[in-house]
Amino acid sequence: MSSISSASKKQPARQYVSAAPFHNDLFSYTTSYNAFTNVTTGTLSDPIAGANSSTCPAGRILRESGKKLYPGSHVGVTTYMVGVIDSASGLAGYIDPNSPVFAVSNNEIPVFFANGVDPGPGGLEDEGQPVYTNGPIVTAGNATIGGNEVVTGTTVSKGQIRCVGATGARVNIDGTSSTNINIDVGLRPFVYITGNADNTITCSNINFGDHLILQFGGSGGSPGTATFSSGFGVSSTAMSKGASIIHFICDGVHMIELSRSTWTYVFDLA
Repeated sequence: MSSISSASKKQPARQYVSAAPFHNDLFSYTTSYNAFTNVTTGTLSDPIAGANSSTCPAGRILRESGKKLYPGSHVGVTTYMVGVIDSASGLAGYIDPNSPVFAVSNNEIPVFFANGVDPGPGGLEDEGQPVYTNGPIVTAGNATIGGNEVVTGTTVSKGQIRCVGATGARVNIDGTSSTNINIDVGLRPFVYITGNADNTITCSNINFGDHLILQFGGSGGSPGTATFSSGFGVSSTAMSKGASIIHFICDGVHMIELSRSTWTYVFDLA
């Protein structure tokens, strides 16, 4: 144990995690000397041999090698650079440690240790530290969120906000095997009900302003019917499902129909 501890203290310890493919942010550094002009030139070049979006993906851990490049001391260098090693690909080069492509991952693990796996219930691979702050988070780039996002204030967007995860993706429900269907609007705002069966549809977990889109996939001469019940502010009269889509919005008590469209499938048999 003492030999490992001693060796660990001598190793560069800082690590970085890539937040995006970094093949264009990993540099080689070369110098050349012109004996006639007595001038030394230095060049940072990217991408280095073997570096591409596949070998340098987001989520890769880079370990400091101990090499440094300093502006003023190293010609051709305008910002502080550190040498890193990617133990997964074997690539090595220099990065700007304050680049928006990299985040500091851990500064206590020696370079020769393998990437770890959290022994806790999550069992996630070690790819970076979480962020917990009372301050603002400002980004000019993309934000990719694989889990839940809880906002207690206001979300303001200058572009599009698109949900492509579990809460935003269209959820398919087999209306044949489950004729009585309850929709949790908070979790399933876009539902596609398939099957030529008669369905009674209720909804729950609704709040003012919630939207719900229902699409029906029944087809042919007997597509089945849909009867809206508890949670809907529409008539309980059964409607033919056919090929239709209905958009609802919550008035605080019920889901109220905003619009309804039906269509006929056209198949190109040519």
